[in-house]
Amino acid sequence: MPRFVGALLSSCSKKFNLHHKDLIHIEGGLGSQILGAIAFWNLQNRLGEAKAKCDLSYFSNKANTNNLWAYELEKFNLPLSEFEKFESTSKGNLLKAKRDFLTDDELDHDYWETSRSRYLSKFNYEREKTFLYFQESTKLKPEEPFTAIHIRRGDYLKVASRIMSIEDYLEIVHVIGGLASRKVVVISDSELSDRDKSRLQKALDLSELIFLDSPELDPFNIHCLLREAKLLITGNSTYSFSAGLLGRQGQIVFSPMQFHKGVGSEKYNRSFRAAGFFFAWPKRN
Repeated sequence: MPRFVGALLSSCSKKFNLHHKDLIHIEGGLGSQILGAIAFWNLQNRLGEAKAKCDLSYFSNKANTNNLWAYELEKFNLPLSEFEKFESTSKGNLLKAKRDFLTDDELDHDYWETSRSRYLSKFNYEREKTFLYFQESTKLKPEEPFTAIHIRRGDYLKVASRIMSIEDYLEIVHVIGGLASRKVVVISDSELSDRDKSRLQKALDLSELIFLDSPELDPFNIHCLLREAKLLITGNSTYSFSAGLLGRQGQIVFSPMQFHKGVGSEKYNRSFRAAGFFFAWPKRN
């Protein structure tokens, strides 16, 4: 079947709400891969290993010629072969739309909190290596409290249905008031303007701002650093949202109420909103 025909059929399926019920697509960048893996494990938990399938076509050599993201979960000791055992390669996968949002049943059963409880241990990393990687640029120590703000830019400027403005971030900064730590790490995948930096510094005038806004920085280490923050402000991005989902015990997370805009966006927005605009993970005793 020609790929454009499958894409057309998939689009029609989405229009009529005909989505896959036993297949999860694992794809995209690190954050989307994490959420896809979690969705697949939850599907296995519900249907059993024999029925639950995943689609990994995004990572095939043939499909990965358009500067798509590479598979990154092996950094958590989750090789691609871990999922290939359950892969469906049927061309019929294109006949239905991806199910990349939460169902009513999942929304009613604390999906995010349950997922964190079940799968947090699958995403371990070496904290010391993370802080060592950023030692020169941040001077942060492993037990030093800091606030992290993730401003998603880069390829988002071309593909996202909604771009969070600096005004959106300033509004959240106003909401958190004095909760910000003495050190605030502002992370972006493209360089921020001097004006935007100045406005953030003015809004957080009692804090020392550290800007990590180079696209050359390692995404995995940045993701780990976001997980270490005492307080995290995410972008409308699965990258920082997944970092908040897997964040350290006691982490406080602020996340946008609206991730997407446009026709059909509400089912996606309410999926992320189910975690709450504000959510916190209990501290260890």
